[in-house]
Amino acid sequence: MNKFLLLFFLSILFFSCELFSQNKTQQEEGRIISLLIDELAMPLPVPPPPPKDGTPAKKINIDSLEKVKVRLIVDTTMFQVKINHNLPEGYNKYKSLKNELKKLPEKSINKDLIESKKGHHLIFGASLDDYVGKYSQMVTFSRISFNSEFNKAVLLAGHKTHERAGFMNLYLLRKENGKWKIIYKKNVEVS
Repeated sequence: MNKFLLLFFLSILFFSCELFSQNKTQQEEGRIISLLIDELAMPLPVPPPPPKDGTPAKKINIDSLEKVKVRLIVDTTMFQVKINHNLPEGYNKYKSLKNELKKLPEKSINKDLIESKKGHHLIFGASLDDYVGKYSQMVTFSRISFNSEFNKAVLLAGHKTHERAGFMNLYLLRKENGKWKIIYKKNVEVS
């Protein structure tokens, strides 16, 4: 009987630790995705090019573009990374996380943990067709590889306005004073 109770309590302890780890991962994924949503959202349409006749272009207040709120489709599936991307010198601490990224299978995001701090309207979907209107844009995210302390992370995140018009960036992040910061960003794909 005592062995059974011991085994029972050990099982509960094991599963509660596993559940805590999964919950922590989802919370940190939500924080990082929320940060990158605001990083990737673009006020559209983009300003026109300067006139060809050489006259000065109309002045644009860039700060006003930062205040524009957009409708943004957030892909509900975090994709699996299949391609290896090189890191520059000085980021060796992230190499194991980058290598681990390829081993993580796709999974659904937890929509309840994702928000735009800048007030963008988020539409959770799977394609650009999930938005009806002009200037649709979608952000996608890979799985996120964390270190054991949950203070370093690696992922790919992209933005597209058409199936053949978009880009993908590699992001390295570090948590400082409880907030995630982008410490490195590299464009790895443009279409």
